[in-house]
Amino acid sequence: MKKILFVLAILLMVQRYAMAQQNHPWWLSVDMGYGRVLADKGKYDYDPNTKQGMGKLSAKLGYYLTPKFSLGAAIGANIYQYSDITTFPIAIDLRYHLTPHLFAYTDIGIPLAAETAGYWANDDNRDYIFGGVADIGLGGRWMGKRAGLTASLGYHLFPYSLQINDENKTFTDNRITQGIFLQIGIEFLLFPLADNEKKEVKSKRFWYETVVLFLFGRYPLN
Repeated sequence: MKKILFVLAILLMVQRYAMAQQNHPWWLSVDMGYGRVLADKGKYDYDPNTKQGMGKLSAKLGYYLTPKFSLGAAIGANIYQYSDITTFPIAIDLRYHLTPHLFAYTDIGIPLAAETAGYWANDDNRDYIFGGVADIGLGGRWMGKRAGLTASLGYHLFPYSLQINDENKTFTDNRITQGIFLQIGIEFLLFPLADNEKKEVKSKRFWYETVVLFLFGRYPLN
């Protein structure tokens, strides 16, 4: 009997937050930010004392698989000031809510396109080969009924190769850009479920959580 009461108490405490996410499983966010590149290391250090700025812009569309975990896609632009490189990556976005207002996330993707500017933009003897791109960070989230604000602090990783074609041979410089950034955004909750869909989600989650609590003695999403 005590076990049953414990299960019901836990479910009641998390029900409001869980159903808020499940009523709007789709979300859309637009984020922009600025950061500093801590290192741009390779075989040749052109100017190791120069710290470059980094601008970021992204749009994300995600779906809550559970009240705490969402999977989505992101597309955006990363602008590296000193190296005069702009990339346009597409990425998979993974987000896990530690609390209703705090989440951890990671974006892993590849540049769909890239542009170079500045002194070397029209140099036919220099070629860039761009690898993947990754962000990992912590964010805060303050939501109203259908929209809210987000802010996050993240770590950025961007490997690429620079090929310099000389008259006699080709030099390859494999480089890794690392930086930190601060980002703010607006998030929207999309496509509220109909009443019959809400009841179906609520019923499935109730029995799933009850079984897990009885078997393992803990709430499955904590």
